[in-house]
Amino acid sequence: MMKMKVEKNGIYFKQFKALYELIPEIQKITKECIYKERVNLTHNIDRITEERKYLKQFFEIIQGKWTLDIIHILNILGEVYYNEIKRTLKGISSRILTDRLKSLEDSGFITRRIHDTRPVHISYKLTDYGEGFLLLSIPLVLYFLLYSE
Repeated sequence: MMKMKVEKNGIYFKQFKALYELIPEIQKITKECIYKERVNLTHNIDRITEERKYLKQFFEIIQGKWTLDIIHILNILGEVYYNEIKRTLKGISSRILTDRLKSLEDSGFITRRIHDTRPVHISYKLTDYGEGFLLLSIPLVLYFLLYSE
């Protein structure tokens, strides 16, 4: 069993203790699944090409500068107005923010709501799909933070 660090780089991990303790089990099950796939599935270029397509699509979505920052803000703050996101992300241009929000909306990670106000306000929030992505990525981030030097 790994020994849990309580604090690292100013991040407090005590609330993630149960998740932290599951990391070895997650790794073990994943390794077993990969092994079973290698043994049981025949080499099929069409299947591999299809899988690569989804992997590439996934990484194209998250690799954009500011994308993960936006997802994180929406996770922490919930439904957030455009200007709140812009204020929180110091240094992001309006064009880039609009582009990233549009990309996340097109990918199904977030929803946009136009409020019937004067002036018009637009808010964004994570969809169930976006929240699911975030929940699955937390063990990965936790692993990285705990084992990085």
